[in-house]
Amino acid sequence: MKRNSRFYQIVRWLGNTELFFRPSRQIPGRWELYEYYSEPAGELLHVKEDQLKRENQFWKLNFGSGGNFSQQTNLPVPFLKGMEYCKWSTSKGFVFLRHPETCHQAEAFRFAVEKGILKLLRKDKSGRIEIFGFFRRPEKNNGSK
Repeated sequence: MKRNSRFYQIVRWLGNTELFFRPSRQIPGRWELYEYYSEPAGELLHVKEDQLKRENQFWKLNFGSGGNFSQQTNLPVPFLKGMEYCKWSTSKGFVFLRHPETCHQAEAFRFAVEKGILKLLRKDKSGRIEIFGFFRRPEKNNGSK
C-alpha cells in the first residue's frame, strides 16, 4: 500500500508537544479552510482545496478582538451547531469556544500556527479525528500578501 506522506507529516506533527505549548498571538483575525481530514465512519477522509471549491464548500472563522468568535460554514460541523457567534480563548495549546449563554460548556481544539497556516484538531472521545483543518488568511487565497 502506498504511503501518503502528508498523513505521516500530520502524525509527526501530532506527536510534537512543543507546538501545542508554544504561545501564539497569531490566531486573531479571519481564516478560511482550504484542506481537512476527518474520520466520519472510522475511515480517514481527506478533502483537498480543489474538492472544496468544486463542491462549493467553505468554513470561515473570525477570531475577533475581545474574545469574540464567529463562523460561517456549509460543512457538517455538528459539534459547533448553534455556535455561529461565541467567545474564544486559548490555554496550553488549546482554543476554547464558549457559547455566551452557556459559558460552562466549551468546545476545545488543539491548535498550531506555522508558516501562516492555522491548524485546528478536534478528536472525539474514542480518539478519532472529528476535524483536522488547515486554514489560511483570506488575502492568501487572493494572491496578495
